Amino acid sequence: MAAALIVNALLDLLLIHLYSFIGAAIGTLVGEGVLFFAGLLMLNRLGCGLGSLWLLWRPLLAGIALGLCCWVTKDMKLASTFFGIFSGMVVYTGVLLMFQTFTQQERSLLLDAMRVRLSAGN
Repeated sequence: MAAALIVNALLDLLLIHLYSFIGAAIGTLVGEGVLFFAGLLMLNRLGCGLGSLWLLWRPLLAGIALGLCCWVTKDMKLASTFFGIFSGMVVYTGVLLMFQTFTQQERSLLLDAMRVRLSAGN
């Protein structure tokens, strides 16, 4: 986590001045890449290996679908941009559910957590 934070902060300092928000996006993307590979390294050390990486195709596909929704509305007015973001989140969730990304046990855990959260608010 610390390495990802340091990489992100250093790249932000270097790139924001030159490339504005695109530089910030690049810094964040590289920082997240460092975090991803650090996670892979830790999983490998725990003996999980890298054989489970094939499971990432579903979230990757959902992320691409979300990105397409946002990209289609990127040059439109503010209300259309918000619609693109909202529809992207709906599409992302729909793709994850359509491809059965989560097991029944994981869905049950999520619903239980939501129930606890909602009952705590009342």
